[in-house]
Amino acid sequence: MDERSAAAYRKLDEVVRELTAITEDESDQGEPRYTATDYVLIVGAQAIDNDGDRVGYITVYPQNGSQPSYITTGLVAQAEGFLAAATDPE
Repeated sequence: MDERSAAAYRKLDEVVRELTAITEDESDQGEPRYTATDYVLIVGAQAIDNDGDRVGYITVYPQNGSQPSYITTGLVAQAEGFLAAATDPE
């Protein structure tokens, strides 16, 4: 991995750890404190092509630029479940 990418992943790690700490501080009710051990950032990008159509893609940034695929897919599947439950009208 080149130095620019490595530096960006270090920054991402700092952000994830800070957000986790904020979440833990806001929900501190005597529960055990958690630390981020795995994560993946999912980014959607979009552009308009020459015909005026929207085109796009999704990029996945796993922790430190690489992690076992079962961890990444597990995180995404779990997040999908949370989103489905949050938008379920029942």
